[in-house]
Amino acid sequence: MELHSVLVECNNNNDIYTNSGLQFSQYVLINSNVLTSYLQEHSFNKWFNDIAPGIMHIYPFSSVNEPKLRIVARDADKTSVRSARVVACFICNNILVSSQKYLKDWAVDCDGNQRRETLSLFFILKAASVVQQQTSNDEKKDLNKALNELLIISTSPQFLSIGQEVYIESTPFGNRAFLNSYSQGVVSNIFGEQNSLLLTDCSSTPGSEGSPVYIKTRWKQKFIFAIVISCLNWWKGEWVGLTLAANLVPLLRELIPPCYQNINVLKSNPTFANEELQRKRNLIHKKVRHCSE
Repeated sequence: MELHSVLVECNNNNDIYTNSGLQFSQYVLINSNVLTSYLQEHSFNKWFNDIAPGIMHIYPFSSVNEPKLRIVARDADKTSVRSARVVACFICNNILVSSQKYLKDWAVDCDGNQRRETLSLFFILKAASVVQQQTSNDEKKDLNKALNELLIISTSPQFLSIGQEVYIESTPFGNRAFLNSYSQGVVSNIFGEQNSLLLTDCSSTPGSEGSPVYIKTRWKQKFIFAIVISCLNWWKGEWVGLTLAANLVPLLRELIPPCYQNINVLKSNPTFANEELQRKRNLIHKKVRHCSE
């Protein structure tokens, strides 16, 4: 499965809102940031309270009032723009509980536009050109298979550690000219229920929400482990320069039915696992040499 960072645009009353997204298979995973304005106009509180956490909801919007979305992607030097539809949404219970527990009374955005509850809300899009007339059950089966593939290739939390080098592939400021921009840093902290949240000092800007976070290695293969859910650039008028991300493995394990989780994710990514094992061995050898000296 190939993974790509894309730009998602939402046209709401001729105002354009933007967000990054993670494209996997024929789907795009985003957080709720780009749809905040749309949701506020459609009774967000009632809509949010009607969604049971930890359960995937297929076709959450009626075709009459569904949001107008576009997926912008770049392949080599070609940029493609496709209309998209929301095929599913879900609330991650681990992140919901963690945000209430650890981020209580904490405004994560300086302008206050992002509600704490929306950190746990995610949407899955599909290009309108490939949306078929499927029943909700058929769509759910296809989506579960694709999500399980994403789970299989996602890096297990057992290979994550504070101080580990990571990088983000995003679209800063939601500007098409900045598609597939990179910034790098380290894992600053891992916390929350089931280690569902993490902080990194990778630079990010509004529009980077939804972008994939990868572990930096010497291999060309991308080892994904998280997606950005909030850019914590400012807090109480102070520059903090941190990024809040959602750990993919606990998020997906909560969402995908057990019958689809047919591979032990802890043993996935053998290339990365071998590299991580070798790195730890080298550290041990260095400590042994240091002690012997």
